[in-house]
Amino acid sequence: MGRIWTTKAKNSLDGIMLLMGCPPTSNTWKHKGETYFYELGREQADGSITGTVHLCLPDNKARQVGSFKCCADGAIPRFHGTPAAARRNAAGLSHDKVQRMWADWRAKEYEGVA
Repeated sequence: MGRIWTTKAKNSLDGIMLLMGCPPTSNTWKHKGETYFYELGREQADGSITGTVHLCLPDNKARQVGSFKCCADGAIPRFHGTPAAARRNAAGLSHDKVQRMWADWRAKEYEGVA
């Protein structure tokens, strides 16, 4: 069974992952030399996306360090392990803009691969 959230919330989540240098199919990113990952929380009645943020530690361990929320309207009030500028820039991105960003990411990632 799938999850229910608004398109704006999903675009913001995908957008912030792209701005952090990762594809939206990933839940892992790097910031200030640390590797983080998120886990989705419970489904929210208002269509927002929430979850926890974990810091990767040596020996395949992790520690929860915060949380995130992508609101139903696309705003991102919190996303531990990401800069405020990325949260502002990802908030409210359109589906078309996210798709263009993803295409640019793929082109850069696979540049020179034949």
